[in-house]
Amino acid sequence: MSNIIKKTIQEQLHKKALAAYEAELDRQKNSWRKQLRGGIPAGEAPRRIGRTPFFVIPYAAAGADTIAEADHSGCPWILFAAEDGCFAPGDLEELEKQLDGISHDWAYPDEDLYEPDSAAGNGIRCYPYLKPDASPDTLLSYFYIGGIVAVRTQAAKHHAEQIASLQPTGAASAKEALSDKDVSGADERPFVKDGLGFLYVLCLTMMQKDTPVHITKVLFHRPLYYTPETLGNMLIAEPFGGSGEYVALKEAFLKSSGRGAEWKEAADGLFYPVYENTGEKVSILIPSKDHPQILQRAVASIREKSTYANLEIIVIDNGSSAENKAEYEALAKQYDFCYCYVPMDFNFSRMCNLAAKEASGDYYLLLNDDTEVITPDWIERMLGQARLPETGAVGAKLYYPDGDLIQHCGITNMYEGPVHKLFGYSDAVSYDRGRNRGVVDLVGVTAACLMIAKEKYDAVGGFPEVLSVAYNDVDFCFSLIEKQYCNVMRNDVRLFHYESLSRGDDHQDEAKRQRLFNERMILYTRHPSFVDHDPYYNPQLTGCNQNFEAGMPHENRDLPSVTDLAPMKKAPDFAPVNEALIVNSDRLNVKPYARELNAVLIDIHAHVRGLDSADYSFKVYLKQGDTVYEVPVFRRYRPDVERVYYEQTHVELSGLAARIAGGVLPEGEYEVWVEADSLISRQKLYNKASRKLKI
Repeated sequence: MSNIIKKTIQEQLHKKALAAYEAELDRQKNSWRKQLRGGIPAGEAPRRIGRTPFFVIPYAAAGADTIAEADHSGCPWILFAAEDGCFAPGDLEELEKQLDGISHDWAYPDEDLYEPDSAAGNGIRCYPYLKPDASPDTLLSYFYIGGIVAVRTQAAKHHAEQIASLQPTGAASAKEALSDKDVSGADERPFVKDGLGFLYVLCLTMMQKDTPVHITKVLFHRPLYYTPETLGNMLIAEPFGGSGEYVALKEAFLKSSGRGAEWKEAADGLFYPVYENTGEKVSILIPSKDHPQILQRAVASIREKSTYANLEIIVIDNGSSAENKAEYEALAKQYDFCYCYVPMDFNFSRMCNLAAKEASGDYYLLLNDDTEVITPDWIERMLGQARLPETGAVGAKLYYPDGDLIQHCGITNMYEGPVHKLFGYSDAVSYDRGRNRGVVDLVGVTAACLMIAKEKYDAVGGFPEVLSVAYNDVDFCFSLIEKQYCNVMRNDVRLFHYESLSRGDDHQDEAKRQRLFNERMILYTRHPSFVDHDPYYNPQLTGCNQNFEAGMPHENRDLPSVTDLAPMKKAPDFAPVNEALIVNSDRLNVKPYARELNAVLIDIHAHVRGLDSADYSFKVYLKQGDTVYEVPVFRRYRPDVERVYYEQTHVELSGLAARIAGGVLPEGEYEVWVEADSLISRQKLYNKASRKLKI
């Protein structure tokens, strides 16, 4: 074969390989790109939609009259929908299917935006709004329900009648109505004169009576002029900002439901509910060892900045040196705290439980010794929340020192494990429609600053002493949710957290990484229903980033489980090793993964240096002695690799990932080999990862 013919064939093969590569890359980078055609508009007037069981009421028209009209129509369900939105073909049928047979009175699906094109009703869908499950405190902060909610017609009628009787007729404004103690016999509510306000109070009322069903399917679409930051934003600005009628509306709602609260401004300029307290004693529990100077900053800030008086401080020391012990004792006299010296191996959970036994308060406030109070009325804000019967643990926003970089604003339980979302992000920006604003329900909060009623602390057996270092606060919060409590994040309570001063960085060495792995396994063994599950974090959201973008195909969550592997009868000889094939191991471990406690995750990346990696296919082998297994892997988009190896050609799809079910592979250590097989020649390249897989 002449060189010209060979080159021509290779060029054609390259074009074919490149086309396939670019198509897969586009799919993984733009996973939400879907065509919207023939959408059914939500409309501007209440109406029945064809033969469906739905009567649609636009948000602006929501009220007792339109609910009565829906009742007369005979439709069992009302769809309250933003009038500028639409239903794509199949949405209403899917919604009907999802609602069929549920016992609850209301439900809400997910939604997204679309960019209209020149053809009427068509457009490219984008920016999905993927919502949490039922979140009563979040709803009181803002209308996270978004642009659509389905309510049983009879339930809507019943609650509309209740809403109409909350305020006296004749009040000139919401403020005047709030000052009037007579709340009987009203036919109208002046401060819900618009449909959106009416719908908001309807949802707040129903949230107290019946848990809504969250349908994790995108079944409603709104035009792109609602930016991602303002999607679902109809009531975000007003409830957060505190100006206008909505704060008065929420104060009246809380008053009518028997929960007194005053909406007070916080440092971010927004207004937050501060619930009533009766001066209960709060016991602040602080574990500390060999850090008297660090502790002094914490207790000094409590004594000097706190506006709450009825508190005690208990410091539990698990064995400081004699010199530091003497300093602690001097600080105890200076700042009036109880100092408990109990020499023992470090066990954060046991230290908290021992401190709790010494406490005399009705509420415990667990606090790290490396914190510093910023918000003067922090205890009042946390205590009022902790007093609510449905509240479990109450957390605070923590900053890295001397700035606004977030260290903690709540825990999210992703498939990679529990994480602090948004850590290292600037708090000057609002993320995920207010995740770092308002009072929000979350799966967990950090014990670096956590308040809990004593009776609820005792109800779950205190902190789990089987978890001595990590994940004990997550386990504690999981237990509270299992007891039907809500864990709540107060973004208006702020402290500095000098993280890792107490015991160092958990990722410093292999021993600490192994301890983290072991304790994570204990966590999920104790709470298997939380493996890859967080009721406040939509399963369609990313499972591997600190932000809140939609999950992408390059993530590992949906990897199919390999349940059968047999040794190869004829394995490659893996020689010679070619250093042009670059192999890096990211994750080679056994972990709780996608509802499997002992799954093996292989997550590596490989590319061919100096050549076009689009011209290669890749295989992965596990080698233990003379035994070799070929593992089916999926090629993944790796934007992080693209950023690092920007001078190389087509390394975007360099990720190679696989999940192997527990028990499929024998225990032991495995070398991880990669084969790069040229698509335009007979070339095969071999190299192995520097780390081994240990099972």
